Amino acid sequence: MRINGPIFQQVIITQKGVLIAVIAAAVIVVVAAAVLMSPGGEKNSEQASDTIHVTDAVGRQVDVPKGIDSVCLDGKGMVLFMSMFDPDLIKYTNSGTVSHSPDRTFTIAYDFSKRTDIKFHSTSGGKGAVMSTEDVESIAKSDVDVVFVSKWNYESNKSTIDTLAKSKPVVVIDNSDEVLWESNKLAAHLEQCIGIIGKTLGMEKRSKELVDGINKILAEQKSLIGTQTKKVYYGGTQGQLNKTYGNGAIFFDNVGVTNAYVNKNTTVLYGTTELTVEEVTNLGMDTFILQPSCYNNIQSKNAQDILRWLYTVNNDGSASNDVDIFTILPHASGGATVGCILGSGFALESLVYGTCTIEKAKQKFDEVMHLFWGDAGANMLDKMNAEYKTLTATKGCDMPYFEHLKVGQSGDYYVLLPAGA
Repeated sequence: MRINGPIFQQVIITQKGVLIAVIAAAVIVVVAAAVLMSPGGEKNSEQASDTIHVTDAVGRQVDVPKGIDSVCLDGKGMVLFMSMFDPDLIKYTNSGTVSHSPDRTFTIAYDFSKRTDIKFHSTSGGKGAVMSTEDVESIAKSDVDVVFVSKWNYESNKSTIDTLAKSKPVVVIDNSDEVLWESNKLAAHLEQCIGIIGKTLGMEKRSKELVDGINKILAEQKSLIGTQTKKVYYGGTQGQLNKTYGNGAIFFDNVGVTNAYVNKNTTVLYGTTELTVEEVTNLGMDTFILQPSCYNNIQSKNAQDILRWLYTVNNDGSASNDVDIFTILPHASGGATVGCILGSGFALESLVYGTCTIEKAKQKFDEVMHLFWGDAGANMLDKMNAEYKTLTATKGCDMPYFEHLKVGQSGDYYVLLPAGA
């Protein structure tokens, strides 16, 4: 007897459907059994959906929870980088790292002095600082979700940090500032640093925004580099007019400006070198760059001797030996190196090369601050200058950022004032 085609096909399809359903059910049973039989099977399944897998700066594989609400920081400059993402996440950090300073723009953008929810461990966060056993125990008992440690501190404190890692996810980042740029780009280790933070926090779009923004600013600064004909001395390091940075070769390498002083006995670029007054005055400089924070020691003998010399050469009736005095951000301040150098770049190019105006330099500084701190970085230069106006006035000075200065006299002391005053 012949079977009708369509009816026969329907029977076959139905039978196949039953067969597929049976096979699928069997597979589910087998998989479920395998999960239940494996050690910690349910826990592993939960981790897969609730954690993020991160490879840190020293190659460690770390699982961190999604939706991080609080972090602990250990190391120089860590607050700067975390504040680029979300300063409210900082619940534990090194002592002194959020102290207010008009040079540390993240402390102006975010008033950490009002934060009562931040705890401090005993180390200062300086390079290679060793975390105490008490700190490890306290952090382990805290409710922070993840601990970020600088590579510097991890390598000098490995056994202690590894002990902490048994209680808390520890992510190592390399935010070292010996090298900041590679050609026209942010140095690879800093790009990786920003990327690791973004991935850990689930803020990878912010990482890209920061890296792309920094590289765009850096490329523009590189395009404005001209020929340096001025002999530039950068003083005021650590508050002393006779102190400069390291070997002095290139102290703002993003814009290629070289220092009139070169210490051939050291290869350390960002350390400090203390000069005698005679060494400063015999450099043959025509431009003296300094940071306003040196106001606090302006009445010291060394500073007064240098200011007396500047006052003399700038008021002897001969313009040929005049020295232009100009203020910029410190090369580094409490781990804020990237922002300080990037923020001062355009002002230096205006001063040394004449390739942009000082008005544009101030505008570009605001762009850097907005990239780093968003709306909290608005009018940053005005805020910094307002603070310094009050501070420098205690020594009879007025030293706003990105301005030309002159040496004046106030009572028994030489002081620094705006050139147009």
